[in-house]
Amino acid sequence: PYPASVPDSTSLVFLPGIVSGNGLDFNACFSPKGDAFYFSRSNGGQWDIYETINNGKKWSKPTLAAFSERYSEADPTFAPDGRLFFISNRPTQANPNKSDYDIWFIRPLESGGWSQPENLTEVNSDSSEYYISFSENGNLYFGSSRPGGFGAEDIYISHLPKGKYTT
Repeated sequence: PYPASVPDSTSLVFLPGIVSGNGLDFNACFSPKGDAFYFSRSNGGQWDIYETINNGKKWSKPTLAAFSERYSEADPTFAPDGRLFFISNRPTQANPNKSDYDIWFIRPLESGGWSQPENLTEVNSDSSEYYISFSENGNLYFGSSRPGGFGAEDIYISHLPKGKYTT
């Protein structure tokens, strides 16, 4: 349920007072059914992911997404299989003092809610990964500042043969 006044040739403020406020709201996505909207919000130097739900009549006041914890998290996007991907600087078992951003994902649960976040180890490096997007066949595209690229922020692809992402 896209908000009234679908933009065509004129820029419109998106969900003023709900998503578009006085702060920095950025990098967002609709849920596959279109009844939820996830977006990143800057809060005092930290990024958090918020969600607003449409009940068929109106969008709710945004709340901190249940999976968004005390770490910086941003860039929510849905994969074709329904998993929600995002970036986070949360620590991993391999690196408890992590400061860069990795790609993480959660799975929708049949009972509602989300699984525990999982680190997408196949694509993450010792540098930051960000700006996640997908092709229709599930291939994952993302930016990274890892060594070996052509510049400071290169675009990488991870293919999805047999349901598992490649490095």
